[in-house]
Formats: sequence, C-alpha cells, structure tokens
Amino acid sequence: MNAIQKLHRRSREFGKAPALSKLRLLRRIARMPKPGKRDLRLLGETLDFLRAYPDNAQVLHEIRSLVDHLPAASTVYEYSYAVLRRLVELHPGELEIEWNDLED
Repeated sequence: MNAIQKLHRRSREFGKAPALSKLRLLRRIARMPKPGKRDLRLLGETLDFLRAYPDNAQVLHEIRSLVDHLPAASTVYEYSYAVLRRLVELHPGELEIEWNDLED
C-alpha cells in the first residue's frame, strides 16, 4: 500500500495519533514523483475530504500546500449541467470530461 492509499485509509480517523500520521503521509506524498492517474484521483478525493475536515491547522497547511502543487485533473466531481456551464464560464479551458469513465 502506498502513501496515498494509506492517507485515504486514515482520512476518516480523528485524534492526535491520526493527525500525526496524516501529517507524515502528506509530507511523504509531497516528495513523491507524480502519481499515476488512479492514485492522483484518489489523492484529489482524499484531500478534498481532509480540507473539509482538517484535524488541526498544521494538517490543513500541509493539505493546502500539496493541493497547490497538484494538477487540476486530480479533482473529479459529478455536477448538474447548469453547474458545469457556470464552471466553464468561470474557468474556461480548465475543465476536462473523463469520457472513459462515463457508463451511458
């Protein structure tokens, strides 16, 4: 199991020990070479959750620092058409459709 997968597993655990573990994992991930597509997606989802529910200010700082260095493609969401249109207006050229992930 790599550091990204370990961080994902720890993301829903809270307290002093999990916070220290997350901090160490975030720092290790920041030093890793660019992860593959699957790990990058998992990392994006995990960081989104951790940003919403940070353990403390230090963990939040590491999360923000790491997010600033990730490619935009690491965040994947499903939105309504109206929301997507607005996002395209606000961020032209920055959004991408994952056609291979569509089932229908």
